[in-house]
Amino acid sequence: MLDPAFVRDHLDVVRERLAARGTRMDAELDALAALDAERRTLIPKVEELKRQQNATGEEVARAKKAGQDASHLFAASKARGERSRRSRRNSTGSRPAARDSC
Repeated sequence: MLDPAFVRDHLDVVRERLAARGTRMDAELDALAALDAERRTLIPKVEELKRQQNATGEEVARAKKAGQDASHLFAASKARGERSRRSRRNSTGSRPAARDSC
């Protein structure tokens, strides 16, 4: 079994060694490289969304502790999430994958 980091960093070597063994996996390796590139672009976006979620959660907690209505914070957070989903849909050309409920 190969380390995924090794495959990512040495894709040409892996391709050559597989060819030397008589196995052509160019399409699979290209797909793997594309998915890894997409993953690397999505990680910072997910981390930013988590930061926003945590900040909103803290604001809600402060508002509730002060006896204030926090519904406007939920609406603002939901609006940010909708904008984010729309931008992801537009950039990928398709809807984001549905999340498992497991």
